[in-house]
Amino acid sequence: KFKAKQSEFKNFLSLVPAVYTKDFASVKTSGKLAFDGFVKGTYNDKTMPGFGTKILITDAMFQYPSLPKAATNIDVDVNIKNETGVPDNTIIDINKFHVEMAGNPVDVKMHVSTPVSDANINGVVLGKINLATVKDVVPMEKGSDLNGMITADVKMAGRMSSIDKGKYEEFKAEGQLSVLDMNYKSKDTPYDMLISKMYLNFSPQSVELGAFDAKLGKSDIQATGKIENFLQYFFKEELLKGTFSMSSGLMDLNQFMSSDSTAAATATATDTASMSVIAVPGNIDFTMSADIKKLIYTDLEMNDVKGGVTIKENKVDLSNLKMNTLGGSMTVNGSYATVDVKKPKVDFKLSIANFDVAQTSKTFVTVQKLAPVSKYTQGKFSSDLDFNASLDGKMMPVMNTLTGGGELHTQSVTVSGFEPMNKLADVLKLDKFKKINFSDLDIDFKFENGRVKVDPFDYKSGSMTGQMAGSTGFDQTIEYTMNLAIPRSEFGSQANAVLNNMVAQANSKGVDYKMGDKVNIAALFGGTVMQPTVKTNLKDDTKNLVANVTEQVKEKVVENVKEKASAEAEKIMKDAEVAAAKVREEAKVLSEKTKTEGYAAADKLVKEAKNPIAKIAAEKAADKMRKESDEKAAKIVTEADKKSNDILAEGRAKADKLK
Repeated sequence: KFKAKQSEFKNFLSLVPAVYTKDFASVKTSGKLAFDGFVKGTYNDKTMPGFGTKILITDAMFQYPSLPKAATNIDVDVNIKNETGVPDNTIIDINKFHVEMAGNPVDVKMHVSTPVSDANINGVVLGKINLATVKDVVPMEKGSDLNGMITADVKMAGRMSSIDKGKYEEFKAEGQLSVLDMNYKSKDTPYDMLISKMYLNFSPQSVELGAFDAKLGKSDIQATGKIENFLQYFFKEELLKGTFSMSSGLMDLNQFMSSDSTAAATATATDTASMSVIAVPGNIDFTMSADIKKLIYTDLEMNDVKGGVTIKENKVDLSNLKMNTLGGSMTVNGSYATVDVKKPKVDFKLSIANFDVAQTSKTFVTVQKLAPVSKYTQGKFSSDLDFNASLDGKMMPVMNTLTGGGELHTQSVTVSGFEPMNKLADVLKLDKFKKINFSDLDIDFKFENGRVKVDPFDYKSGSMTGQMAGSTGFDQTIEYTMNLAIPRSEFGSQANAVLNNMVAQANSKGVDYKMGDKVNIAALFGGTVMQPTVKTNLKDDTKNLVANVTEQVKEKVVENVKEKASAEAEKIMKDAEVAAAKVREEAKVLSEKTKTEGYAAADKLVKEAKNPIAKIAAEKAADKMRKESDEKAAKIVTEADKKSNDILAEGRAKADKLK
C-alpha cells in the first residue's frame, strides 16, 4: 500500500515536468490532494498482481508570480483498479477532471471496463481553450508564442463488440474537435506553424477530418479525409484504415530537416542526403490522393505533383504519381517496402519525358554511377525505366542488387570533355570527338550482374555514322565497341593528300579507281571512365588509310585483269561456236546433195531398163544405190558433228586458261 503523506496540491504539481521550472518554489497554489493505492499478488512471467490507485484533487489552483492569470477550479477524481491482476479486469474511472485555464474550462469524464476482451466505454470530453491565454498561465520559453482556439465536444458510450459487428446504432459516438487560427512559434522550431482550421468529426464508424488548412513555415497543406477502425486500433491494436485527399501550393521539405542535415543535403546531391531508413508501419491502411503545385527537396524542384499514395502492410505504393521537374515530366508507379526494415526494397517504373541530362546527373549521384557520360552531356532525354533494388541504411541503392532496364531516347545531345571520347580524339587525331553532337539516339539497356549493358544502337553525328554497344560497371569500368564511318573531309589535308597521291599512282597504271567518301574504323574502349584505354584497327590513321587504298588498288587491278580475260574467253567461245555451226551447216548441205544425187541416179537406172527382167535387176540395183546414198549422207553429218565438237572443246580449253 502507498499513500501520499503531504496533502497539499503543490506536492502533486511538482511531479509534472511541463511546469517544473526554476521559479517553481514561488508558484502560488491552493487545494487538497489525496493520493493512495495498492499492489497485491504474485508477479512473474505468467501472472501479475492486482493493483489500484486513487487520485483526488479538490478546489485547487496554481499561478506563477510572473504571469497575470491562474489555472483555477482544478478538481480531479481518478480511480484505476484491478483486484485480480488479469488485464481484462482493469477498470478505469475518470469520474471528474475539471480545470479552468484563465477562465477556459476543460472537462473530461471516462469509464472503461473489460478493455481487452470487449472494451466498454462511456466518456465525454468538453472544453474550450483560447491558446493566447495559456501563455498567461504557464511559462513559455523565450521566443515562443501561442495563439488560437481549441474546442472539444466529444461523447461516446457502448461496447467495442458493437462496432466489430457493424452494429453502429448500438454505440454512441458523436462530437467534434476543432482548432481555429492556431499559431505556434518556438526557438526550437525553425518555422512557424499556423493551423487556420481543423475539424475532426467523430462517429461510431470513423473519425472524419472535415477540414484541415495549415501553413508550416513556407509550406501550406489542405486536407480532408476519414479514419476508420480508430477505437479497434486504440484498444486492440487492430488495423487502422484511412482515406485522405491532400493539396498544397508549396511543400518545402527542406525546412522539416534539421539544420545539420539540411546543410548536408544542400551540399550534395539529392539521393546522398543524410538519411536513415524510414520504417513503414504494418498496422495502417491509408490511401491518399495528392495534388501539390510545387514540391521542393534539397535542390530538386517538382511542380504539379499529382497521384495516389497507398500505405499498407509495411509498404508505400505510388500510383500514377505525375510531376514536372528537371525541365521535363515524369510519371512514377511502384513501391517502397520495409517488410524487413534492415533491407528496404524499391520497385519502380518511371516514364520520363524531356529531362535535362546535365541537371538530372547533378541532382542524382546514382545516375552518374549508372551513366557517367551524363555528367558531360548537354541536351534532353526521355526514358521508360523499370528497376528494383535493396537500399542500405542511408536509403541508397545497394548497387549489386539493382536489376531492371529500359529504353532511352534523345533528339540532340552534345558530349563535351568525356575522357573516353577525349582519348579517341587523341588516337584518331580528330579534335571533333572532344565535343561531339549526336542526334536521334534510341538506346536499349538493362542492369545485370553489376553492369549497365547497352544493346547495339545506331548513331549519327553530322555526316559521320556508326554503331555502338557495350557496358558500364557500377565500379566505373567500361567495355564498349564503337564502329565509325568517317568522311574523308574530317581527316584534314595531310591524310587526304596521301590518299589522293595513292589514287593517282594507281590510275597511272591503267586502273580506273575512285576512293569512297568515308573511311570505316572500329574502336574498342576499356579501362575505367576516368582512365580509359582505346584501341582501333589503325596503327595510326595515315598508315592505315594508305594501306587501305593500296589494298583497294590491288583489288581493282585484279578485277580489271579478270574482266579482260573474261572478255577474251567469251570471244574465243563465240568464234568456236561460229566455226562449229559453219561445219555443221556445210555438212548438212553436202549430205542432202549426196542423198539427192544418189536417189536421182537410182531413179535413172530403173527408167532406162527395157524389159521386165532388166527392170527387176534395175530395181534391185537402185535400192542398193539409195541405201549407199543414205549411208554417205549420214557419215557426212556424223563427221561434221565430231569436227564441230572438237572446235568447241578446243575453244573452251583456251577460254578456261584465260580465266
